Amino acid sequence: MRSNERRSSERRLQLSEEAAAFIRESIMSGRMRSGEYVRIYRVAELMELSATPVREALHLLRAEGFVDLDPNKGFRVASVSGDDVTDIFQAFAFVAGELCARATQRLTEETLVELERIQEQLLEASRSRDWEEVEALNHRFHRVINAIAASPKLFNLMRLMNHYIPRRFYATIPGWPEASIEDHEAIMDALRRHDAKTARKAMAAHITHAGVLLAANLEARVAAEAAF
Repeated sequence: MRSNERRSSERRLQLSEEAAAFIRESIMSGRMRSGEYVRIYRVAELMELSATPVREALHLLRAEGFVDLDPNKGFRVASVSGDDVTDIFQAFAFVAGELCARATQRLTEETLVELERIQEQLLEASRSRDWEEVEALNHRFHRVINAIAASPKLFNLMRLMNHYIPRRFYATIPGWPEASIEDHEAIMDALRRHDAKTARKAMAAHITHAGVLLAANLEARVAAEAAF
């Protein structure tokens, strides 16, 4: 493949992945309902993309079980319940907890200072209700811990699981921004003491808490829509 063709192919793949992330997060956050047909051109308009990467994204999401293909009608959002969300986050919590426990054994003073700084910035962003910044800092906090663990296979598994975390609609999940601050304090306390057992428990509890909030948000949206 020529270099220009390769770059074009890579760019197309990137756009498809971005579109997939947008739709996936819309489903997980309840903004797209089970049974609803995905409006390809509407998604393309919102993301300022052509329809092609959106279609490619939907084929990817079909393989992941997020959408079903209805012949001659299009792609429809598959059923996703609060229990499904809880199950996903329980698996997520196990991996995240293990990475955090391993990080305690490799944590340097320099990295601890970095995490403290991120947490302070996270608190400030929350006070100013800058939810986009809160999300970015929260992601950075977890990425630093996961990288320190030096467990590449678990790290890659975590990256795959991150697909299920709705990042774009952060402020729409009641309690989620607050959890990023409050739960992090327990994690930081364990990291400061290099306490692997407590760090594992604190991180797993944090992820489980996030799953409970997301599941409750999804079920509340479904119930509200069913009432009309």
